[in-house]
Amino acid sequence: MTGNGRFDRELVVYARDGLAQPCCSIYAGYDMPELRIGDGRRQSVAELLDAQQSDGYFAVVADGGFAFLY
Repeated sequence: MTGNGRFDRELVVYARDGLAQPCCSIYAGYDMPELRIGDGRRQSVAELLDAQQSDGYFAVVADGGFAFLY
């Protein structure tokens, strides 16, 4: 959590096709396309972060990582 009381969330955008995923899914990449948040070629970073933050599943993955789910 940052000093302003908000969680920091990061995402990964692949330049090849705009695939945007939560940062902790970087090792899954193209093997798990269902982790797609959006398309970095057609959406702004703000839109992608909003899509990630408004999805409960991605919030759990971003905050706790995949290990938390297991």
